[in-house]
This record gives sequence, structure tokens and C-alpha cells, in this order.
Amino acid sequence: MEKKRHIYSSPARLFLIIAVSVFLIEAMIMIILPHLPVLSATTTVLLDTLALVLLLTPVLYFFFFRPLIQHINERTANEERLRIINDNAADAIVCANDDDKIYAWNKKAHEIFGYTAEEAKGKPIHSLIVPERHREKAAKGLKLFFKTGTGPVIGKTLELAALRKGGTEFPVELSVAAMNIRGHWHATAIIRDITARKKMEDELKSRLEQFERLNKLMVGRELRMEELKKEIQSLENSLMKLRGTDGR
Repeated sequence: MEKKRHIYSSPARLFLIIAVSVFLIEAMIMIILPHLPVLSATTTVLLDTLALVLLLTPVLYFFFFRPLIQHINERTANEERLRIINDNAADAIVCANDDDKIYAWNKKAHEIFGYTAEEAKGKPIHSLIVPERHREKAAKGLKLFFKTGTGPVIGKTLELAALRKGGTEFPVELSVAAMNIRGHWHATAIIRDITARKKMEDELKSRLEQFERLNKLMVGRELRMEELKKEIQSLENSLMKLRGTDGR
């Protein structure tokens, strides 16, 4: 379904509607006034002005002020919904413009990285949360992205190292989406702290390695037991043969 266009999406259309309405109203007034009883010039001007105001006010209200109020209310509601979504998101949401400056930093980003929105906004994203050893590569990747809207991390989910306020490194899961706003590329990063998950994975990996070592040890013991059984059986057979020989 085609999205309904707001009246303010076409300023020329709005101007045309108001201009035609004013012209028609003024023409009606100029046609009607000469048919009224003889009036003084001053009275005619006052009546013309009053009639124009009374007739034009509804036009301005319905075609200008009411849509303007609705437009402002819709924008305010959308901004409020976006703010609530950002503040309640389970992951950090960070947006940067083509000057490599952060302009959006949600509540979860504050919790994960330790910087408030006021501290983070206006800072280069790579110098704030990327470990120093990776900054040069990250800066080059962002420079390419802001020119072309493409890059090695766009549209992928990667596990990388990030930097908290204070210099502590920790593992994160990163997804970056590209947005073209009025001809300029913007990056929106969704970042998840996976410290707990990586710790659990390491613990499970360590336990799995232990089980594998135990399994190999048990298998080795079983093989050794089979060999011992065969040796014992062979010795018993030899003993029986010896006993049979002695009996003759």
C-alpha cells in the first residue's frame, strides 16, 4: 500500500492551495461589496478586511495550522517512541555520521561502555570504544564506508574486542547497518556484550577437553585390559599343554 504523503512533504502544493483559496475568497468579496448599500471608502475597506479574515481563517486553519500541529505531534510521538525503544533495547545502539562523530548513544551503550550520552556524543567512534591496536584499521574501514556505504563489517555479525571506559577490553558481538540520509552515509551499530557467553563457552570447552582426555584414558585402559586378557589366556593354554605333556 502506498504511504500517505503528508501535506508538508510538498511545500509547493501547500502554497498553491492557500494562494488559490485567498484569491477566490478575495474575488467573492470584491464581487459582493459593490451590490451592498452605498458605503464609505473606509467602511468598505474595513468590511473587506473583516470578511477576508473571517473567510480566510478557516482556510488557514484547515490547510496550514491543523496539519502543522498534527505534523509536530506526529514527530514528537515518533521521537518519543524511538527514545523508549532505544532506552529499553537489550543491546547498545550507536549511530555515527559521515564526520565519524557519534550522535546517538542509548542507555545500554552507557551500561556496557561506561560513557554517558553526553560524554560519547560528538566523539569519533573508533577512538572511543575500539582497542588501540585495531584503531587504524577501524578508521580506514569507516572512511571507506562514509564514502561508499560499503565495508567489510556491513551486513555481518562479528565477534570483536571492544574497550570500556577505563581501558578494560571485553568481547562484543557487532552488527553494522548502513543508512543513507540526504546523500550522506550514516552507520548504526548494534553491540552486545558477550563476556558471560564467552566465559561459559570457555568453561564448556575446558570440560569437553577433560572428558576427551578421560575418554582416551579409559579407551586406552580397555585396550590394555584386552591385551592382558589375551596374554593370560595364552599363558593358561600353554600351561594346560605342559600339564598334558607331563601326564603322559
